[in-house]
Amino acid sequence: MIGLVLYRQKRVHTSMKLNQILTPFSIYMFETFEDFCQFCSLLNVSFSEIISEFENKNSLYIYENSYFFIINELLLSDNLLDKLCLILIEFSTFVENPQNFFQKLNELGNLVIEDNAVSTCISNF
Repeated sequence: MIGLVLYRQKRVHTSMKLNQILTPFSIYMFETFEDFCQFCSLLNVSFSEIISEFENKNSLYIYENSYFFIINELLLSDNLLDKLCLILIEFSTFVENPQNFFQKLNELGNLVIEDNAVSTCISNF
């Protein structure tokens, strides 16, 4: 019984954390392009239903030797949202204050892939 209670407490904590890391406009930092490609590959193999939702809603920038994945207005079911968040946590780091950081990316970063970063990575890398 104690283990079940701890599991429930942990699940509630995890759900709150997942909701905080995926907002209508989110930015995630990948340390390398290879990390981004592995993320895209895992989406393609295991969660292809998420990829169709990404269409024209994501871009990839490079800034200070890190890659920044931008997601715009992604609407997913709670189940798919949880899966996506768990994959993002595995490969990347959430960027705090995404609107402010996006301004910095526009000024100082370089756009690598516009609009369809996930699909482009899957088909070309």
